[in-house]
Amino acid sequence: MLYPSHYWLDNAQVPVCLVAGLGLAPQTTDGLAAVDLEILAGKIQQLRPHQNRTDSTETIPRFDLQKKLIFPCFVDIHTHLDKGHIWPRSPNPDGTFDGALATVVADVEKYYRAEDVYRRMDFGLKCSYAHGTIALRTHIDSFGHQGRIGFEVFQSLRQTWQNKLQLQAACLVSVDYYLTPAGVALADQMAEQAMILGGVAYQNPDLEPQLAQVFRLAQERGLDLDLHVDETNDPNSRVLKQVARIALETGFTGRILCGHCCSLATQ
Repeated sequence: MLYPSHYWLDNAQVPVCLVAGLGLAPQTTDGLAAVDLEILAGKIQQLRPHQNRTDSTETIPRFDLQKKLIFPCFVDIHTHLDKGHIWPRSPNPDGTFDGALATVVADVEKYYRAEDVYRRMDFGLKCSYAHGTIALRTHIDSFGHQGRIGFEVFQSLRQTWQNKLQLQAACLVSVDYYLTPAGVALADQMAEQAMILGGVAYQNPDLEPQLAQVFRLAQERGLDLDLHVDETNDPNSRVLKQVARIALETGFTGRILCGHCCSLATQ
């Protein structure tokens, strides 16, 4: 079926807070306004208050959305494409965090090959795109051979999807890894490939020098940071607080995103 390149979407609803400056007044208690959108070559040309039209001579097709909601495209700031879609072959035996970790390790040993990673990551991107995602950041497990496969596949897919999805990747290792020569080499690789420096941090006696090294490597290479913090069953974990403190103390100038802030205790 061929769709027109120029058409109107009539009688849609949009949240007024997302279209500030257009003078739209909310018409529902949910802050929604009825609008008509002109679409040309896949882009919005104009958005204006909905009008009931009776002109039968107009040649531009119009489609009545019957008050369906329209949102901007989604941005997925945290996913793990290299771990996606393994459940049918490697289910978590007990649904726990430890069970998930053990299952992924076993799955990697048995199945982790470039063709397998490509197939699963590509399917994840197809699903994201089909449901309205326009930009996505994935973490990629980055130890040794597994990391080489993951980033090679990601680079290939970023090229394939460049006209549809904006893709970013962050390496994923435990932060103590950055105290080793291999960790420094990984930071160099992230800089060369314009990636994000990432890691998972656990509360431990050496956490402060580990985090200080991560911040130093990122600052020296002009990299942003994306850290897993407090992803633990320990309610006394305070990694997020330590990340914030070191960021302030070092005057870090890059952007920092912290995910998995799961501790039950108040930070």
